[in-house]
Order: sequence, then structure tokens, then C-alpha cells
Amino acid sequence: MKVCVVYSPKLKDDLLIGPCLKISGFERAIREYKVEMLSPSDSFEEFMIYHERRLVEKVKKLPFSEAVFESAKCVVKASEAIEECDLVILATAGTGHQAERDKFRGYSFLNDVAVLRELLERKGYRVAIIDTDAHHSALGGNYYCICLERGCVCYKDRTEFVRAFKVVCQSVEDFDAVIWYLGLDIFEGEYMGDGIGVEDLREMIRSFLTINSKKIVILAGGSKEEVAEEVTREILESSLID
Repeated sequence: MKVCVVYSPKLKDDLLIGPCLKISGFERAIREYKVEMLSPSDSFEEFMIYHERRLVEKVKKLPFSEAVFESAKCVVKASEAIEECDLVILATAGTGHQAERDKFRGYSFLNDVAVLRELLERKGYRVAIIDTDAHHSALGGNYYCICLERGCVCYKDRTEFVRAFKVVCQSVEDFDAVIWYLGLDIFEGEYMGDGIGVEDLREMIRSFLTINSKKIVILAGGSKEEVAEEVTREILESSLID
């Protein structure tokens, strides 16, 4: 399996406190492994295929806009890198799955998963999205949302949650590309409290990697460095096995 990571140090913007805190943990993890690291794209204009110009102009006025647009460039690069790789991993800050075409929501100032899907579909890929964030988008077709206690399809029991994730992974086998929007806020150690532990995480990763399609993992949400580091390390440990 050919694996690459898309990363930029510019994502560590102190002004965007919540989403950017996790980036240092992500950085520590990816530097421990012999994995190809790619720089972001030169442009974020591809986000105009989904967003209205007035929203982008509004985001430009934010004091942490550089981190948001750098995150967008990482997403664009992921859409390009998947042509040559089997698995692309990236962490985002300031982009997310909740932003609408003309407005942002919470810490989601631009919608990375909507744009990534559009870019891949324009290349001819049939795309499925698995969303395991603590709260979800509503992007429509081939969008599979599961979570603990709230959101689209809810599971209070972690065993049921992991089992449901496995079922979803099996159901997307016929797609050309599968995006896993992996919200770090569902894991133990994050602020929401009780969440998915390491053993459950490993089981989910193994299930995801059995999908034969091209795969992209977006590490989103969350704000704890140690959680981002642990989750990233677990994905790389599993995917880089010869």
C-alpha cells in the first residue's frame, strides 16, 4: 500500500486556538515514520466550486485566515495525491464538514469534505464518505454518518458503534474512493469525555484498511495534541505494515 501525508506547518496558527492545537501532535507522529510527506497545493481557488465568493472574501478578513486557506490547500493536494497513492492522510484546521455554501458554522469556515468529494467526482471517481465526527454534515448521497449518543445514526454503546463502522466499511466496497472524516473529538482524552479507546480505534482502522478503494483520511475536530498524535500513529502503524 502506497501511503502519503499532506502537511504544512502553517496549520499551527496560534490565533485559531481550538482546531490548531492538535496539529503539533499530528506533526510529531508523521515525523516518526518513513512516509512520503507532500506540501499543500499552491491554490485554494478550487474551493470556489462549492462556496460562494462572498464567503471566501469574508474568511480572508479573519485574523487566522492563513491557517484556514492552508488547510484548504492541503485538501486540494489530497485530491491530486490520491491519483498515485492508495491512502492519503491529512489533518485540517479551520476547514470542516459543516460550512455551507454561503456561511460558516463553528470552526468550519470552509467545507473540506464537500470540496474534496466534488474534486474527486470531477476526476471520474465514485465517492463515498464515512463521517465519525461528534456532529455531522448533511451532504446527501453516499454519506454515511455514525456517532456516539448524538447525530445521524446514534450508538451509546461503543461496541455497537465499532460494529456499525465495520458494516459501513463493507458497504462501500464498490466505490472508487472512500473518504473517512475522522473527528478526533470522539476519542478518549478529548473534552467531550468518555469516548472511543485505543483498542476500538485499532479495530476501526483495520476495518477501514480492508476497503480496496482509494482511501483518504481527514483528521478533523478535536483539540488535544496527544489525541491527534496517538490516532495518527495508529493509522500509520497499520497502513505501513509490509
